[in-house]
Amino acid sequence: MKPSSRNSERFLLSLLFAVLLLLAAFLPPASCEDFPRDWKNRLRSALEAFRSGGMTAERWRALLRDPDFGLNYFALTTLPDKDVPALAGDLLSLALSSRFPPLRTAAARRLAARLPGRLLEACRPLLKRGGEPAALALDALGFLDAPAAADLLARAARSGDELLSTRAFRVLLRRHTPQGLRVLASIARDSALAVSVRTQAIGSLRFFHEPGAMKLLFSLLDDPDMEVSDAAWLTLVDLTGRELPPERAEWEKWWKTASKTFRWPPSVRMPDVKPVPLDPAVVRRAVDEGCAWLIRHQDADGRFDSLNYSKHDPDRRAGKGRNKTDVCMTALAVLAMLSAGVDGADPASKARAEAVDKAMKWLVKQQNPPGNYRSDNPVTYVHEQGLATWALAEYVAAGHEEYVPHMQRAFRKCMEYRDGDLAWGYPGMLGNTTNSCVTYWYACAFAAARNAGFELPRAGWEGIADWFDRATEEYSGLIYNASAKEPSPAMTGVGLLVKSFLLWDMADVVQLRSTSVLLDRDITRCSYYDLYLYSLGLSRVPIPQAGNFIARIRARLVELQDKSDSHLKGSWDPRNDIWETSRLYTAAMAITALTVPDSKLRCLADPLSPAP
Repeated sequence: MKPSSRNSERFLLSLLFAVLLLLAAFLPPASCEDFPRDWKNRLRSALEAFRSGGMTAERWRALLRDPDFGLNYFALTTLPDKDVPALAGDLLSLALSSRFPPLRTAAARRLAARLPGRLLEACRPLLKRGGEPAALALDALGFLDAPAAADLLARAARSGDELLSTRAFRVLLRRHTPQGLRVLASIARDSALAVSVRTQAIGSLRFFHEPGAMKLLFSLLDDPDMEVSDAAWLTLVDLTGRELPPERAEWEKWWKTASKTFRWPPSVRMPDVKPVPLDPAVVRRAVDEGCAWLIRHQDADGRFDSLNYSKHDPDRRAGKGRNKTDVCMTALAVLAMLSAGVDGADPASKARAEAVDKAMKWLVKQQNPPGNYRSDNPVTYVHEQGLATWALAEYVAAGHEEYVPHMQRAFRKCMEYRDGDLAWGYPGMLGNTTNSCVTYWYACAFAAARNAGFELPRAGWEGIADWFDRATEEYSGLIYNASAKEPSPAMTGVGLLVKSFLLWDMADVVQLRSTSVLLDRDITRCSYYDLYLYSLGLSRVPIPQAGNFIARIRARLVELQDKSDSHLKGSWDPRNDIWETSRLYTAAMAITALTVPDSKLRCLADPLSPAP
């Protein structure tokens, strides 16, 4: 064979090999089925049947067993009372074993109102089993007013089992009923119990706004155990706002005259956040200039260089990043511009659309055939996977169907990265514990894809729901970041946002406590990351103070934006950030926070909307 022929064969073989590699990179594995995309059709069908009176017990049962948690919730909240007995088995299954707290709550409420005896009897064997089944049974008992339910809660609170005792107190704290007050009174007075259990019961009394709780606290001032009497005094001071001496006679004397006019404090002390004047045109200009600055620092191939972005400036005054995380930075820039809007209705929007298109083309080229974006950095690759998947889901939800295969592969890899059956953390670090910060990116990706109609694995949603339920402190409303249980206002913002995806009641007292934590923050001492998360979380809370606080954040971000005529115009100085991150990062955070009330991100859409 002539040399030229051999060279031609080698060239053809090399070309064929390159084509096969390209196909492997851009096509989903043949063995993997696509995620279904039908839950919105099922919801529309159910809504039509419900409005026309065509629902039957079998249709209700199908909704209660549907793989989508939103359809389960729709059924639980619209099911007629007359159909509850026929569907009791399905309701009990959701009330006592679902990993979605909102589903457990809704199912337990329906059963407690219609079949309280059936619910009570179903809880008894679970309490004997102990562990998580018993804890879920205690949650359900909290909706029953029967003395037998109160006795079971009291037994669990006294048990010495940390899981069950903590859960019983949590239930009593949420349900301010006469039965609950009697349980706490019996525990607080029982000198045979550990002091820590008694003082926990006393602390819970601050949430029972009735004379019986006040009189109980007065009597405990005479308790021979100093820790118990001190706990009673501190609870009285907190409850009344008065600092009388820790003597029963003094408090009873005060109460004799004050009881008729005493105003109980609100269940949640919500800071009074006044509105601030904010010109929408000024905010829109800040968003447009921020996005324009981002676009000026985009590389020709579409990426946003996380380290050397200042190469686009003649004087390189923009600085440089601290970590090489181009996938993360490109995804964050995409999300910021998508939040601002890319409908092409004006020149600024059209420029964003073109920049996002370039960035997404670069982003999918970085995806490995299995769907991951794993880098050499053992910390950042979990962020890369979550952020890139979120960007893909948002872009698909915006109508770019050609990216569906990439998104499908990315989500399959996301499921592999989970921390056991919970959510996401740092594999190989910190004991591989689930982490609220990391889980946030993945939860947003899940929400964006779901609002585009995709049905992602229920196990992923369950892990997210389970984690944020565990990570919430009942008394304070704070949410912690990892299993070390260090409460964090930033993660509290994360929790509010993610809970709204999962249909938690955002006007519930626990979510309002979380809200009060954020409203009490001094925004002049917060990082851009904090302000970004506060804005997203508070946007889900239906009270005026939350909207007013978001307006304050937006005004602060407008104030901090560079307004010079230099290459820095439109950006935000990372030196104003306590984390001293990069200017690209602060721009992405600030732009997203500025757009929150009108954000175009699909993850923020109504999780029960049947709209396509």
